[in-house]
This record gives sequence, C-alpha cells and structure tokens, in this order.
Amino acid sequence: MNSKILGLLVAGMAFCSPTSHAVSVTVGSTTYDIQTITGTFATYAGPLESMPWWNDEPLSFQLASAVADSMGAPNFVGEAGPAFAYEDQGGGTATTSCYLTQLGYATYCTIGAGNIITWAVNVPSVAVPEPGTLAILGLGLCCLGLSRQRKA
Repeated sequence: MNSKILGLLVAGMAFCSPTSHAVSVTVGSTTYDIQTITGTFATYAGPLESMPWWNDEPLSFQLASAVADSMGAPNFVGEAGPAFAYEDQGGGTATTSCYLTQLGYATYCTIGAGNIITWAVNVPSVAVPEPGTLAILGLGLCCLGLSRQRKA
C-alpha cells in the first residue's frame, strides 16, 4: 500500500508545472508571452529588432501598459519594468526608443547603446514536457507496476 501511495504521489508531481518567469498578455486579439533578456542593445539588436512591436510604437506602449508591474522592476535600480524597444535611433550605436513601466504606467525612454538594460522579448510558449517531468512520470508508473506485482 505504501508503494502505491508513493507511486501516485510521484506520478502526481509530474503534472505540477514549474513556476514560469513569463507573463502572457493580450493586446487586441493577439497573446504575447513576454520574457526578459538583460544586456546592451548592441548585444541583442537582432532579437530585439525581430519583436512584433519593433517599428510599432503604439504596440510597444500597449504592451508596456499591459505588463505593468507584473514582471517586477529590473531596470534603473528597481524603479522600472522591462523595456519594449521599438526604434533604433542611430544604427545600433546611439540610442534606442522604448517604453517601460514606472509606478504602473508606461513611460517613454531612450536607452544608450552601451547601457545594460532588461529588455522584453516575445517567446511563444510551446507545450513540451521537460525531461525531468517525463522521468518523474515514468518513476511513478514503475512504482505502481511494482505494487501490482507484489499483490499477484
């Protein structure tokens, strides 16, 4: 009986999802899975320029407003949320226009190319089980199988 309970507990743990650091927000009819990366614009110019809000200032503002303070305040010594970059003002060498959240409100800002900032990125989620989850599920099923063999 104890191995059966253990098997059920281990199998149940397989379906518990780990804490996610992403925030899903919907603007219009599109859902965005927002995560963050930290570094300079020059380092992440390619990924930042491929975001759906690049060259779309209104969308950048709407997403910064929708995220609000739900991702904490990683920028400016705990005073601002992740930056939604939407325009490079100087070929990756001058400043980048963005919106970020301060005190719950989206605020326009410019970031120098060499400044280390926490940027918002859209990373669409894909439902793929982690290898650890599959291992826990397998262990739980093995324990259930062993408990049945003992009874027979």
